[in-house]
Amino acid sequence: MSRARGAVCLALLLASGGCKAAIGDAPGGRQGDPDAQGGSGHDADLGGSDASIPPDAPLGMFSNPQPIPTAATTAQEDDPVLSSDGLELIFARDSGGATGKDLFRATRATAADAFGAPAALTAFNTAGPEESPRLSPDDLTLFWASNQDVMSATRTSTAASFGAATPVAFVNTNLYEKWFDACPNGYYLVTRANPPDGQDFFEGTVGTAPTGPVPELNSAANEISTSLSPDCLTLYFASNRAVGAANPVHIYMATRASLTDKWSAPTVVDTFGPPTVDDEDLYLTANGHFAIFASTRGSSGTKDLFLSTR
Repeated sequence: MSRARGAVCLALLLASGGCKAAIGDAPGGRQGDPDAQGGSGHDADLGGSDASIPPDAPLGMFSNPQPIPTAATTAQEDDPVLSSDGLELIFARDSGGATGKDLFRATRATAADAFGAPAALTAFNTAGPEESPRLSPDDLTLFWASNQDVMSATRTSTAASFGAATPVAFVNTNLYEKWFDACPNGYYLVTRANPPDGQDFFEGTVGTAPTGPVPELNSAANEISTSLSPDCLTLYFASNRAVGAANPVHIYMATRASLTDKWSAPTVVDTFGPPTVDDEDLYLTANGHFAIFASTRGSSGTKDLFLSTR
């Protein structure tokens, strides 16, 4: 199935709702840790040997990650997603105010240009936290979490503005959901508060509620930052399962041979350097050219966004 046809299928599934396809403490009385920062209080380890993102032969290895200046401030910047062409960036910023995270958008004319000054997505930002944005394969649907529910909005083209925010009702419960990411064939992963373990992965098919947690991916700590490959055979995510480490939050990768197979045991991604700092929220564009993630490796003293290309 092509990316364009798959994206149309995903949009139709979201619109129909009921059809199937092959494919710190939380506010408001819900349970779940909003970010995988620090230890969880449970014993866990890095969970396997280190792994690198396989180099695609025509593309080669990723470049040394560089901070994005307009998203490397003294505020906390994380939760990035890039459009397929790498020209549009949507991320979350927490400046320490009462509302917590808000969504911001920045653009650039070409991949050789720097991103411009980010603008707040005021149509979506509320008095509560907005976080964990993800774009559909055709870049026309934005998913994010608002006040611990998954929301979506669509647009007619990448040059158009997004329409009104709509709850993704088949995912949302009275628990804490975020990091919804779906493949063109309709398979999705979402993180949900799963006491006493914090945020865990749940899987399902677009239009229907999650079938349950994914034990081979989950740990006693938090799993966040869902990023699925277009073929749904590779997953990148972040977890603070490295309890006891000076920097317990790392990026992990899991794979599977087919859509009916279980996910492999997660391994730490060392593509961007050894896990000696807190790295999270990796997003790899479908064409494999751009990788973006949040990290404490910068000089700002807070989480910043870093971009690597190939």
